[in-house]
Amino acid sequence: MSGSRNLQAWVRVLLKLPSGLLTVSLLIQFFIAGMSSVTNPDWWAYHKVWVGTFQWLVLPLPVFAWLCGLTARCCLAIDIRDIVREAADDKKTMRARKRTGRGGQSS
Repeated sequence: MSGSRNLQAWVRVLLKLPSGLLTVSLLIQFFIAGMSSVTNPDWWAYHKVWVGTFQWLVLPLPVFAWLCGLTARCCLAIDIRDIVREAADDKKTMRARKRTGRGGQSS
């Protein structure tokens, strides 16, 4: 069982690392494109080089997301059951409050 958890942890890291790098790269791209449009058009050359560099970060993301989905399917069923159980408990609590006359107010 720990082998499965270890794999899931690695896949999540593999998914988060390029996602974070892509986010930072997009922010840098927005900055460079903004500098090109607002201050100096010569920045557009930097923008084109930067896009050519980080565009490859997009390719592994669907693969890692698919792998993460494969390792998390068993956990997803458990999580959904917990959410449904909590929603049912909340509904019971609201009914009890209405019966005691407190309505939707918390005590």
